[in-house]
Amino acid sequence: MFNFPKPLQVDDYERVRQKAIDYYSGKVISLYERGTVRHPGISDIDLMVVVDGRIEQIDHDIDTSLLVFPRKHFEHINVWDDDNPKLLWGENIGILPEHRPEVGIARIVDWLPERIVRLSEMKEINVSWALAVIKGVCYSLQKLKEYGVDNNYCSQVWELRDEWFNLPRTKQERGIAHLVSGGIEAGINGLRVFSDVACDYYGDSDINGELLIPLNTKYIFNGKLKAEGSTIQLPRFFGKHFHTYAKESGLISREIARHMSGNYSPPGRMEGVLGERISLCNHWAEFLIQHEMSGLYKFGWYYTELHGYRRGRSANII
Repeated sequence: MFNFPKPLQVDDYERVRQKAIDYYSGKVISLYERGTVRHPGISDIDLMVVVDGRIEQIDHDIDTSLLVFPRKHFEHINVWDDDNPKLLWGENIGILPEHRPEVGIARIVDWLPERIVRLSEMKEINVSWALAVIKGVCYSLQKLKEYGVDNNYCSQVWELRDEWFNLPRTKQERGIAHLVSGGIEAGINGLRVFSDVACDYYGDSDINGELLIPLNTKYIFNGKLKAEGSTIQLPRFFGKHFHTYAKESGLISREIARHMSGNYSPPGRMEGVLGERISLCNHWAEFLIQHEMSGLYKFGWYYTELHGYRRGRSANII
């Protein structure tokens, strides 16, 4: 195991916020913070800026991500996730609430398999990263509670994160190892329950297919549910979800299509919502490419590959 988190204080995060406010004020339309800092030293800071052109990112001494958005359509970000970000500076853009069940279904399909495979591919545990990923698994599992998915795993995750800096190293190691393997099992079990519900939204499929995600991760749509290494096997109708993204026009859609096999029928009741989601993602990506910036909100792994290729180097600056 490596990369154990170091304890920090709430004031350390406040300094990062103030540094960001001091730097970005007057340069952006709005500056938001996404999520919460419940566990100083474990939590990172996710900042979101709304801009009308290129900006430069500043460095921080705490892990900080910066997501960049154009002003147009920012109010629709809840079509992707129910973030409800906190305004730190600038225009308070009215983010529209989103309660359609199709949006909730799409969120699970997009993120729970990816979280599971990130745990499955950990040959050596990067502890800080693992603590973030198991939280991501719980984010999806909590949304499956209404379908009868047991949240006992999530209780263990919150307990470990709450007590992390009070534990000796041996208990930290045992705890994170247990929750990495347990997260794979809990995630697969959650997908099994979820799939029975989601199939009614998508319609069944008998088509096999694959989707390759950069960094050698693979989704196989073959009707099974199993994660092994960097590969996860999923119900066939999950292929309809990503095929819908792939058939739209736009940078991210083309990248998904380039990495996918399988010719699927339309995804039933999900088609409209999936079209809205990928249209937003394509719009954000095209804005970033135009202004030579990184910081895409969703499907960043495809954008990083594309952006790095276009610029001849990795896309690691804003």
